[in-house]
Amino acid sequence: MIEVVKKKKYFLLMLLVIIVLFIWGISSSFALDTSLVTFELNGEDIITINVGDTYVEQGAKLFVNGEDRTKDMIIDTTDVDINTPGTYYVIYKYIIDNENNLFEFVTREVNVIDNESPIISLIGDESVTITLYEDYVDPGYIVNDNIDKDLHDKVIVDNKVNNEVVGDYFITYTVTDSNGNTTSVKRYIKVVDVNDKGALASKINETLYSNTVIMNSFNNTGIYLYGYYGEGGDNFKIKLKNTSNGEEIISLMKRVKPNYYEGNVTLINLENGIYQLYIVGNDTLRLENHLGELARIVRAKIGNKLVTFNYANNDVSLVVEDFDYQYDVLIDVGHGNKETGATYGNIMEKDLNLLISLYEKCRYEEHGLSVLLTRDDDNDAIMMGNNSQELNKRAYAIGYYGVVSRISYSNHHNSTLDSDRMGYELLVQASIDRKQLDTEFNIMNDFNDIYNLKEEHDRIYARDFDTERVYSKLDGEKYNFSDYYAILRIPYQLFNTKMVIYEPIYMSNSDDFNWYYYDKNMISVSEIKIENYVNYLGIDYNSDNSKCVYLFD
Repeated sequence: MIEVVKKKKYFLLMLLVIIVLFIWGISSSFALDTSLVTFELNGEDIITINVGDTYVEQGAKLFVNGEDRTKDMIIDTTDVDINTPGTYYVIYKYIIDNENNLFEFVTREVNVIDNESPIISLIGDESVTITLYEDYVDPGYIVNDNIDKDLHDKVIVDNKVNNEVVGDYFITYTVTDSNGNTTSVKRYIKVVDVNDKGALASKINETLYSNTVIMNSFNNTGIYLYGYYGEGGDNFKIKLKNTSNGEEIISLMKRVKPNYYEGNVTLINLENGIYQLYIVGNDTLRLENHLGELARIVRAKIGNKLVTFNYANNDVSLVVEDFDYQYDVLIDVGHGNKETGATYGNIMEKDLNLLISLYEKCRYEEHGLSVLLTRDDDNDAIMMGNNSQELNKRAYAIGYYGVVSRISYSNHHNSTLDSDRMGYELLVQASIDRKQLDTEFNIMNDFNDIYNLKEEHDRIYARDFDTERVYSKLDGEKYNFSDYYAILRIPYQLFNTKMVIYEPIYMSNSDDFNWYYYDKNMISVSEIKIENYVNYLGIDYNSDNSKCVYLFD
């Protein structure tokens, strides 16, 4: 009986061993022989993207024992952080047995880098003029970066301005972000003598020449001249000689001191043609003009004629032709390209200026008017740039085209360190009177109806080039100082062209900006300008803006 029990136990033990071996054999048959695996990445092993860019996985191919098992592969990209610079890895996995054990294959390296430089936006003007011994107070700057939150204190300011010496200087602002990206911008500072009203002109020694023009400007009937005549004499005359028929026109000059003269030359009744100019004293010599480009009058509408000056070899001649307007409205779109202007968060003045100008162009064209923009995208456009020389050229171009435009104005948006400063401003030329500003005064009065002005300052004014002092134009008074802003000064000085700068709000005032931009009151502000200028041109205003308002979507 005992023997039977032992055999039974032995049989059960052997059966258990057989079952274990059988199960082991089955499970081992599900294990993956990794030597039979073929793995291949699509694309590069190492991928580099800029921070913030989308990572696009290119995938891989997987073959097991010659069979395509790509669809069963698991791709893990959770390690990749596109918002933080660093090195990350994509892991490729495959189930190797029936217990869901994973086999990890070769990884792909993803380098997220920051190669975007910070942006420094200057508060205030990029070109500033101060007088000798005047303290320069920098209005500051705003720094934005795609990664670093606050780089303001990291900006290195290289200020070499010497207010005791007349000259041109630059202040350089440089900042480097945490990833080594560096950017620099410059502000141009001009130090002038307070008595130098011709600071834009090239300095000349008039006595080096037998005769030369020292000052010239347009007036309603022609031009004013002040000059030096080395041959002397008690009586001075300016002679215009028609190069086609030989006709001569004489204008008497006043002797202001030995060898110096001044006076007006009437051009209003000239016949069409080319005229050579001469100075007559003890002798007759061709009139010379050695002033710099930004001090030589260029062209203007005089009566019903367009008068254009030529300065080949410094000799003065002029072309007279019948006047005809080429454009109804010239809109200067302030700033552009690298010249950003003011900012509000990520919103740049240059973009806002363009948006407003494109809308106004659309609306004017709906009224059948021809419009010229100084730029219609984010480029340098007509002679535009971010240094003083190119800004002067831009102003020169505004004057050149403004002569043949019925209306000319420039769109800008203000900014200042005073966060309470708010509301609209119109900057106008010092030399124009109240009658010439009738339309702008109507616009100003209409502005007052929609703006909730919470602080008081001059809303329509001119600014002195030499002292930077602001003078109210509410009474329409004419001033004899040079205008501070090139786009006002140069068009009037060289082209006798009226120009207005519109600053509808302060981007540095959040309430002002939100009311204007986010509440879409900028449309109402533009419509006030459009209505008044359309009426000025004798056209019935149409308030339906449905075909243009899409620009603000």
